Amino acid sequence: MDSIGFVPARETRATLMYLICLLVSLASLLVYCPECYAFEVSFETLVLPNAVLVILLAELFIICGLYGTRRFFSNVSTMTMGKVSSRRTDVEGIDKFINVATLLLWKAVIPVALLVCSYNILPLIEWWVSW
Repeated sequence: MDSIGFVPARETRATLMYLICLLVSLASLLVYCPECYAFEVSFETLVLPNAVLVILLAELFIICGLYGTRRFFSNVSTMTMGKVSSRRTDVEGIDKFINVATLLLWKAVIPVALLVCSYNILPLIEWWVSW
């Protein structure tokens, strides 16, 4: 992996670690500012929910798009049921139902629910900004 330049060198990782620690320690000083409570509440109500929605949607699309839903569900069913289930083997009725339900959740229900949540949070953000 190092040969393609994807993983940074040891010195770069150490520098990045020190930089992250410095930024976290500087961010902790925000607790002592005069308006820190309003800042923290606005951060928790405005920034974090949107960031979580973006991260979840990105995870969902990356897993389903790049990794492949069939491979992902095969891995999940192997982890949960302890056996490999594929199209060529005979799958019991309950196992087939679990596979179909998981496929439906990952391809339809979860993206729609995340998009509805992100749409419903917009009035809250507009109310908070106008306040």
